[in-house]
Amino acid sequence: MPHNESWIELFPIFSLKRQLKNHNKINQAIYDHVVKLYNDEDYKYMKKSIKGSDAWQSDFSIIESECIEQLKPFLVKSIEESCILIYGYNLSFEVTLWVNISPKYCYNSTHAHPGCQLAGVYYVRIPKTDVRSGILVIHHPFGVLSESLGTMYNNIEINPQ
Repeated sequence: MPHNESWIELFPIFSLKRQLKNHNKINQAIYDHVVKLYNDEDYKYMKKSIKGSDAWQSDFSIIESECIEQLKPFLVKSIEESCILIYGYNLSFEVTLWVNISPKYCYNSTHAHPGCQLAGVYYVRIPKTDVRSGILVIHHPFGVLSESLGTMYNNIEINPQ
């Protein structure tokens, strides 16, 4: 018989869903900025991680853009509170922010953020006509095994609406 055994949680997944008060003005400013980037002929863009012919993603962080200034305190507060909740203390951190435009039938491929302690999604606009738009799917770490073992491990879906 083993002596002094215990279970250890190896893959906790925490999710904070929060809505910014008075977000309409901020979202409109971000939207207007992103549309300018999208329509700029000289602006380079990539489609590497987004699937769909009309999908678009910025190829650099827009965190220093003027349109993000009002959003930054909200982001920083959310990150600090999350660090304290998850780790018990605040971490020093760097915030980067990419932008995606994902029209109907477009989506981000499954991907990871290596070396990242926290990752987040901020939605500026979500179509109200499609209840599945914007669903964030968090894949279970054993997801690779789930195909061979059946539905033993479930992914988590978070609806932003």
